[in-house]
Amino acid sequence: MNAMPGKMVTGVWRPPFAEGPGQALECPAGINLQTLASRMEFLPPDFVDQGEISVGGTLIPQNYWRHVRLKAGQVARFHLRLGDGGGGGGNGSGKAVLAIVVAIATVLTAGAAAAGAFSFLGASFAAGGLGATLLSAGISVVGSLIGRALSAPPSPVEPTATPGERERGAASLDANVLAAGGYLPAALGTRLIAPPAISKPLVERIGDDEFVEAVFALGVPHGLGKVSFAGVPAEDADDIEIQTRSGLPGEPPLTLVARYSHTSNQSIELSAHGVNDDAQDELKNQDQPDKSLPVWHRFPIAQCDEFWFDLTMPEGFADGVNQNIAQVVPMRLRIRPLGTDTWFNVPELMYAAAKLRNVKPTIRFQFSEHPPISAKVTTSNEGFVAAYIAVDGQTDINAPSADFAAHGSFVKAGSGGLYDGNEGPSTVTGVHLDGQTADIWLDPAIFPQGRYEAEMKRGAMIPLSWLDKDNHEINGSLVDLFHYQISGSTKVMARSRGDLADRIFVQRTASVVNQHPVNNGEPISGYALIAVRARNRSVQDVKVEAGALMPKWDGNAFTGLGTSSNPGDQMNFILQTDINARPLPPRVFETASFGAFAERCTAQGFTCDLIIEGARVDDVLRRITGCGYARPRRGALWGVITDRDRSNEDNIQVFSPRNSSGLTWQKSFSEVPDAFIVTFRDAADQYRRREITVWRPGREGVANPKFENIEYQGLVYEADIIPRAIYDLRQMTERSVIWTWAAPAESLRCRRGEMIGINHDQVEEEHGSGRLEAIVIANQQMTAMYIDQKVQLFNEARPRDVVSPAASERPLKWGLQSGLEIRRSDGTFSTHLLANETGITNRLVLAAPEEVVPMADGQLPLRKGDLCLVGKPGNVTKRMILVDMDWRNGLTCTLAGVDEAQGLMAA
Repeated sequence: MNAMPGKMVTGVWRPPFAEGPGQALECPAGINLQTLASRMEFLPPDFVDQGEISVGGTLIPQNYWRHVRLKAGQVARFHLRLGDGGGGGGNGSGKAVLAIVVAIATVLTAGAAAAGAFSFLGASFAAGGLGATLLSAGISVVGSLIGRALSAPPSPVEPTATPGERERGAASLDANVLAAGGYLPAALGTRLIAPPAISKPLVERIGDDEFVEAVFALGVPHGLGKVSFAGVPAEDADDIEIQTRSGLPGEPPLTLVARYSHTSNQSIELSAHGVNDDAQDELKNQDQPDKSLPVWHRFPIAQCDEFWFDLTMPEGFADGVNQNIAQVVPMRLRIRPLGTDTWFNVPELMYAAAKLRNVKPTIRFQFSEHPPISAKVTTSNEGFVAAYIAVDGQTDINAPSADFAAHGSFVKAGSGGLYDGNEGPSTVTGVHLDGQTADIWLDPAIFPQGRYEAEMKRGAMIPLSWLDKDNHEINGSLVDLFHYQISGSTKVMARSRGDLADRIFVQRTASVVNQHPVNNGEPISGYALIAVRARNRSVQDVKVEAGALMPKWDGNAFTGLGTSSNPGDQMNFILQTDINARPLPPRVFETASFGAFAERCTAQGFTCDLIIEGARVDDVLRRITGCGYARPRRGALWGVITDRDRSNEDNIQVFSPRNSSGLTWQKSFSEVPDAFIVTFRDAADQYRRREITVWRPGREGVANPKFENIEYQGLVYEADIIPRAIYDLRQMTERSVIWTWAAPAESLRCRRGEMIGINHDQVEEEHGSGRLEAIVIANQQMTAMYIDQKVQLFNEARPRDVVSPAASERPLKWGLQSGLEIRRSDGTFSTHLLANETGITNRLVLAAPEEVVPMADGQLPLRKGDLCLVGKPGNVTKRMILVDMDWRNGLTCTLAGVDEAQGLMAA
């Protein structure tokens, strides 16, 4: 049954440059764009890769085609992108359609393993995630070069990252922590790079040693060289273990590190009793004594398997008068699920120390059932010496305190606390005291894994000999070491703090997940990984010599895998591999152009060694090609525009007022500096920042020189920096003008990067043009021709032939004899010298008649309508390099060119 009139939608396709209404297809309303496209059989086969659909003037992204349904009467317009999508080089620097795939880390949460690669990374880590910030260029010479030069300097367009941006997690050569929103970097070529840790380092105390473990990552497979810590090679250190994976398929998983954590460096001192300076057993606030008591300190617990408190007592516990007597301090902890009001006490712990030295105990909550092991308590006078589930409060009516009771899950049948000699009968369960470590098991039936809060406080320090472990009495009395006592009418603590060393700090906390940090311990590819386990060392300054593994040009194709500093290999890598969120379809990638660029870079010794990190594809390509004195060529076919000596190359096309319009020019009037102060990473000095001064030729030694700063990225050798800086300085004097003009689509036969000529009286006064109307033939030789427009011609005497120089009307034209250049119908060019007298005419007389030889089809080589250009011999056209093409409505194109500048670039 046919659809009712007025209930239809229309899809319209017009091929590029075609005239007329185009081709249309009507379909029932409600059809989605993807289905509509599949029914339009007249679309070209590459439409899926290169096509665009707009509805009501709004461009619909391809990934939404299947979600957009058309209402009755709506029209969907189908078209192919021309050039680089309408932006074109400098005009479209903010319209990049490609973006480097970067990894975005998220906050540690449980259940995030569904993200795939890393157990704690969210869905934003998927391939194709964007990390781009659109940033503006400056207006300095450097800014002008970035925006306008044929080969822009390999410099950043953005200013230095703000502190806020750094805090979001950007890694660099000098930073190592990947925070939420950070990017996994990659190294092109060979660079010393600081890979970000994909989880914060986990520190575990074993005896008197601290072992730190972490996993670091780079965004794509890399060839990995030497790993160093604070500049010291790991291979020279006996206390560091390293395990690396390049990121290629088939590699076994990491085994050195099998868990991860969210670690927070706290450095919080647990508050003690506040006392007077001159009487250190008296509370400071006698009127409100509660304000001088120790307080609870709160710590967040992320969802995890274990939660660790790493404590440190910098001076240990000591009495300045009796230094060899063991001292003890009670500690209380409590826990509650986040967002609830009820706290659950865990058993009170007693920690003892007998020396004036730094001690580092650890308390660990474990969200699991208590394992079937016998309780054990240290027999020495140092470490965790006791635990209690119930402690009676003070009964002094003037200073009573509440009883303390741990949660019932820590209680079992028996008597007494947990201490040496009473392990079996003890009423305490779920606690294990082993010297410097106290393990507390949280029954999962009562404390299921989730987000919690924990609080801790300490009590007063007393000699261990005062403590009656059986009854938790102090010298035979019920004394609350977290409270105060009354002496006469004075509020005092259990013992004067004078001459005591008893400070306790929570150094750090760690929410530990006993799960492999990378892909649950299964093999993974696509990311270079470095696992580190070190004893008594920091792993905050880890660096590695690395280079992304990429296909390399072998003379015929990009093939194999290896590290490469060749800009041609890197261009292919960025545009054709999965590092790109939207790789170029092979049909639009001109392999020969990129291969030729790679060969030129090899021949000229051009290299690029660059760290990329959350960058836009446009910026990365510009820096890579800048190292190779080139720029990307975007269009129906992508390639490379190289800056080279083109003196032996002919113009591909010539433009004049007869085939173009709207010729304008723009000049950067920035004051060209006398020298650049160049900042770069010096490979000869461990890639540290270095500055050198490079003078513009002929300006060294001038009075009051003018300098400008520029940063080069990707160039890491001084021998490469100097010629690049001189080239950029000379570009501002020899290519300071950009010419733009418009031409109809049907007249174009050139593309970006090719040599073209301009003949226009705005360029040179002697320029003129016209279309061939007729030729004059005598004795089978062409002696003259007529064009459809009169032009100014010159035939001036040479200076030595001028009889009266003072009376000459055109002294600046002495010796000038006009020349002619003809663009023939077959596309070839011929040049001639003219013999006309000075004047304005449409009859062009050849100084040397030319034999007329018919072509194979019997036609003359010159035909009516051929373009004739006049001007100075050898300069009939201004030679330019076409750098941009921007397609406009009405089947026209705006073109941009820069001066050829012969000699600027050696062949």
